[in-house]
Amino acid sequence: NVPGAFSANYVSIARQINALPQSEEKYVVVRAGGVMARGFPVAAETVMFITDTFLPRDREAKHVEYLLPADYEARKSSLAGKRIFFVD
Repeated sequence: NVPGAFSANYVSIARQINALPQSEEKYVVVRAGGVMARGFPVAAETVMFITDTFLPRDREAKHVEYLLPADYEARKSSLAGKRIFFVD
């Protein structure tokens, strides 16, 4: 029960993002529910912390963009072929 309780799946996503070149565009779609903090469900904070993309300037520097489901659906066709990760 420990991996699930401590969001091991989110840690895995963050490690995958960190393994990619910083210059490559990466998109994180936050579909997990829960309390919102700074515009995203708190579930996204695990990925933000491990990838050091909590602040907007760090996201920009590392080419990581966080999207809510509605934003993803609106931009889905333009994101074809991009690195997309889902936080469920």
